[in-house]
Parts: sequence; structure tokens; C-alpha cells
Amino acid sequence: MAQAPLQVVWFKRDLRIHDHAPLANAAAAGPVLPLFAIEPGQWQTPDSALRHWQFAADSLVDLA
Repeated sequence: MAQAPLQVVWFKRDLRIHDHAPLANAAAAGPVLPLFAIEPGQWQTPDSALRHWQFAADSLVDLA
């Protein structure tokens, strides 16, 4: 039997997992590889603060 292909879900800024439609659709289709890329430009904007990065880091730990 053929194995389902790996589904890649790119978490750009929205790290929710409970009501994340693309994640749910990917999980229904097969194994999922969640992907999050740290974009330095995003964290260097004037409206970014350390607390934003800490929240994202905590969310990534939860996602693991």
C-alpha cells in the first residue's frame, strides 16, 4: 500500500493549532511537517517587542 505524502504546513504568523484550517486539512490528508521560518525583518519592525518574540517562542514549544 502506498504511503500518504508528507503535508507541509507553513506557519507564517498564525501559530494557532486548534482552529487552523490548513493544518486540519493537511492532517486529514496524511503526515504533517509544520514549518516556521524566523524572519529577522519581521522582528525588526518598530511595532515588534520582546514579548511578541517570547509569545512566538512559547507557541513553537507548544507546537512541538
